Amino acid sequence: MNKIKNILLNKNDHILSQKGFTIIEIFIALTFLAITLLATANTNINLARNGALARKRTTACNLCQAKIESLKSLGYDALASSQESNLDDRGLSGGSFSRTVTVSNGSITSTKLLTVTVSWADFLRNHTVSLATLITRQ
Repeated sequence: MNKIKNILLNKNDHILSQKGFTIIEIFIALTFLAITLLATANTNINLARNGALARKRTTACNLCQAKIESLKSLGYDALASSQESNLDDRGLSGGSFSRTVTVSNGSITSTKLLTVTVSWADFLRNHTVSLATLITRQ
């Protein structure tokens, strides 16, 4: 009886000492890998989206500033409200930006408030950037 018991124990020890992974271990590892890859992909998508939005905002600020500088060079009496659409990043036609210039009387005598607003739309929503300055009569 002891001999049979020893043979069975040795057989079970051999089965338990085999090297390798079980199906459950492989499934857990693959699940962890999939979750990690999805999180990384989501982070990369958000980084790309935020980078594109930052580039568009910078372009919009540049378009506002360029328009303010060009209007300031015209002089106080030549300032007038206007609107332009389909501007590219250099202010030429063929892009997705719209620029609105609003000229109103300033809060101080002999000043005009010049506000330039650039807007654009992406697949999520509409965006705007505005810059304003006071122009004085020389």
